[in-house]
Amino acid sequence: MTNFNEYRIRNEIKNIYDYHPTTISRIDNPSHKGNSALIIQLKNKNMNAIQCLVANIIDQLPDVDIICTMPSSDAADKRNGIRLLAEIIAKKLAVEDGTECLYRTNSRKKSCHGNRDINSHFATLDVKCKYKMKGKRVLLLDDITTSGYSLQAGSEMLEKSGASEVIKYALAATVYYRGQ
Repeated sequence: MTNFNEYRIRNEIKNIYDYHPTTISRIDNPSHKGNSALIIQLKNKNMNAIQCLVANIIDQLPDVDIICTMPSSDAADKRNGIRLLAEIIAKKLAVEDGTECLYRTNSRKKSCHGNRDINSHFATLDVKCKYKMKGKRVLLLDDITTSGYSLQAGSEMLEKSGASEVIKYALAATVYYRGQ
């Protein structure tokens, strides 16, 4: 078990699928197919992939009052794939859509390029529409989690804004391979 797996377990960060990276040590990963490939399509805002994922996961999600999402590392990207998915789920479940509440004040380097420091998330995140959080059970969704730091930072910010509980879910958690 990696330190990241232990961190995710300790901080109650749940995932639905495993994510197999596209490459391992710059070599194509034969396990990158199925749900892993579907999540990359979601990241590319493919509506067929998003609808497929909605159908596959909607019954696995907890009962909540509001759904929020982790914003893209690019502050200018306001409508990423996970947000599009969450908007559909909020409508189908008749819960409040809080996908605009957690946002990036500044862009940050993507975590897949090595910057996994939780403080880099705190430094670039903020919450608007804080009144929506007061006393609410919040589902915080992300597409892929590796370290869990972004979800933890987002969760802490939503709790400071008044959420009674934040349930952290990623569609998938990165699988580690030896030598990776």
